[in-house]
Amino acid sequence: MSLIYSLAILLYGLAIRLAALFNPKARKWIRGRRGLNERLREVAKDKSEKTWFHVASLGEFEQARPLIERYRTLYPTRKILISFFSPSGYEIRKNYSGAEYILYLPLDTPGNARFFLNSVQPVEIFFVKYEFWFNFLAEIQKRSIPHYLVSGIFRPQQHFFAWYGGWFVNRLKRFTHLFVQNEESLKLLQQLGIKHATLSGDTRYDQVSRIAAAHRELPVIEQFKQGEGLLVGGSTWPPEEAMLAALFQDAPAGFKLIVAPHEIGKAHCDAIRESFGARAILYSEAVNGSNYTDKRVLIIDNIGMLSSIYAYASIAVVGGGFKTGLHNVLEPAAFHIPVVFGPNYAKFDEAGLLLAYQGGFSVSSTDEMLACLRKLMTDEPYRQSAGENAGRLIAEQRGASDRIFQKLEHIKQLANSSS
Repeated sequence: MSLIYSLAILLYGLAIRLAALFNPKARKWIRGRRGLNERLREVAKDKSEKTWFHVASLGEFEQARPLIERYRTLYPTRKILISFFSPSGYEIRKNYSGAEYILYLPLDTPGNARFFLNSVQPVEIFFVKYEFWFNFLAEIQKRSIPHYLVSGIFRPQQHFFAWYGGWFVNRLKRFTHLFVQNEESLKLLQQLGIKHATLSGDTRYDQVSRIAAAHRELPVIEQFKQGEGLLVGGSTWPPEEAMLAALFQDAPAGFKLIVAPHEIGKAHCDAIRESFGARAILYSEAVNGSNYTDKRVLIIDNIGMLSSIYAYASIAVVGGGFKTGLHNVLEPAAFHIPVVFGPNYAKFDEAGLLLAYQGGFSVSSTDEMLACLRKLMTDEPYRQSAGENAGRLIAEQRGASDRIFQKLEHIKQLANSSS
């Protein structure tokens, strides 16, 4: 099985190289790894103790962030290395000040795993959510380096639970400990005979609470809003953008709109602005002195503001639910506002919880989106109640970081007492 897996990884690498001929994200994946061995040789010169956190992309980084920052205070002499698999996460967080080293994870071959670990020499390793690279895990376990999964989530459809899953399960069984988000994940692991797992919850609730408490003041947003209600479309894709354009052909009075698209290329942002006509302006135009106080729609053509923009919102529409990957619904919920999203949320437990708490709304069509938003925009008690429910979810789900570190301390005490 090991040989088949390694061959599949090599074929995956070849497929990305072929895709890079016409796919910009694949090109970034390839280009970002150029010179990686030289960077690792520089890391190897640093003989300080290092702890390695690996994340897939931006969402997993946000899950890891409260742990990274807590770890920094507990172990101030250790240096932190963060690796990313995806360019979309690396490009946004490559200058994050909370780590000494931030780089890409090399392709998961046995040779790359050995070179990476020889260079970094980590004393502890944390994988986030469901990042399982089995050649890396084999080498880590061969070296008996303490390694943990945090904010893990498991579903019956994963390969661990298939008829051929035994080889993969053996790697899971050799983790030092697994911290999972929900009861279903814990039960699934127990069915596999894995007992060294703890229900800790999702660290993103801790992170969005911190973001909400420390959000930036944004004078342009304040001036644009001018005391009116504000609908924010966050990380939107074309389906949500088209629905918002349809809504604002005849929007309820007293509301303005901010659209912060997932794709901020100039052509895309210009196309969004054109769909709203003269009522819309780009954020870059506003900050460069164009008059925007009489506009009804503001399009955010930069990255990094969205989490603070939600502080000014009355309602949020979060993108991705009409495609295959719902974006962060917890950030707006942390500001006690109702959240609306598309129908494809089955893989996102937090969206299901928002629905259960009646702080979120899933819609499947343009008509449903418009009806839901009109109700929220015109019925203030209904809107306020939904927002309070969203905030209650965040408050009741906080604390995963504390539970993880308490358990880690216990694990380390047991290890020390038995050594």
